[in-house]
Amino acid sequence: MSVKQYFRGASPHLECRVYNRTSHALVDAGTGVTISVYDPQENVMVNDSAMQKQATGIYYYQAYGIPATGPSGRWFWIPKVNDATVYTRDKIGYFEVMDY
Repeated sequence: MSVKQYFRGASPHLECRVYNRTSHALVDAGTGVTISVYDPQENVMVNDSAMQKQATGIYYYQAYGIPATGPSGRWFWIPKVNDATVYTRDKIGYFEVMDY
């Protein structure tokens, strides 16, 4: 899987899938899904913001714009589901911020 690349000022499309623990089918998280985004120095850039539902069991976040002063390098994001009956395989995601 390749890492998506973005320039400063872009709003990355970050997506995760939520599955039922028993059937492993895509399901909605009863409590919703949150996301935290970190820059390459592990500074928190987004802290536990709500992800939006795209379809059953699929959530996305695209509200964060990479700052013009944001460092280049590999950024990472962590989705969190606060519902014991479901899980996400997307424990951590990455994207690359490039210089112009």
